Amino acid sequence: MACSLTLCLCPKTHEEALHKIKKYFKGIFFNVIIFYYRVLIYAIAVFDTQTAAAKAISIFKIPRAGRPNKSQKLFLDAHFEGYTSSGKTKIAHYRWPGPGKKILLAHGWESNSARWTPYIPGIQDLGFDIYALDAPAHGLSEGREFTPEIYADAIESIATEKKIDIIIGHSAGAYSALIYAHRNRINETVKSLVLLAPTGRIRDFIEKTFQMFKLKESVRQAYFNGFEELYKHELSYYDSDNLIKSVRQPGLLIHDKKDRTLPYADSVHIAENWPNARFITTEGFGHRLRSSIVIQHILDYLREIR
Repeated sequence: MACSLTLCLCPKTHEEALHKIKKYFKGIFFNVIIFYYRVLIYAIAVFDTQTAAAKAISIFKIPRAGRPNKSQKLFLDAHFEGYTSSGKTKIAHYRWPGPGKKILLAHGWESNSARWTPYIPGIQDLGFDIYALDAPAHGLSEGREFTPEIYADAIESIATEKKIDIIIGHSAGAYSALIYAHRNRINETVKSLVLLAPTGRIRDFIEKTFQMFKLKESVRQAYFNGFEELYKHELSYYDSDNLIKSVRQPGLLIHDKKDRTLPYADSVHIAENWPNARFITTEGFGHRLRSSIVIQHILDYLREIR
């Protein structure tokens, strides 16, 4: 019997069908929201191009996902240790105790600490004392907005309180860990970094946002001028391949050639400026790097430095 048009692609289960339907309508909703904000930003740009550009960026400070689903919450609740204050925001953190060095796991944008579920058994077997945190506005942490700087503050709060030896970060978590390491380059309390598919060139990342809203060149340039005036640095100062120059800790860098979210080429530049790191290239695992092969690379590295 032919499958119903409603349950497109003949999903094998009712749950899979519902997931596909929800994903379809989420896509429509997202496009409607983008259209609404595109009109709003164009209207603001008539009067103030810099404010219009800042509005475009601010929209992407608010995650649309990252809160745990039911199964993730069950997993996280079982290992929940408490909250640590980062500024005015309470950051949720979790623990899997062990006798060895302390590791902090930092997930990426619109994710939460449950993403580390496949990694934890192997790390536990090596004897590490494992911590994980939910980024601001993600998981069980408080907050409404997210930026890498805010996340770096949260990482610093946990790393200082728990005396963390090693940080493993994915995507925005890797970039925020790098910001933290760059800030603390004089007082190197963390001994090693593992960066998985980190954010690289900041201008390229922001340009993708501008392209989504189809902003005019005058609006884009106004934003970049305002950024440099506010932070007293050119945008390229915050590129990962520049920040890594001040980091003396050894580490592991992994990026997939087929990553369609953050360019593999950015990690090539990071590796060129991080001589005491091991750079591993994968192919076919995408941005999320969900593979037992990736986990094994990390375990091999941790085994050497434990």
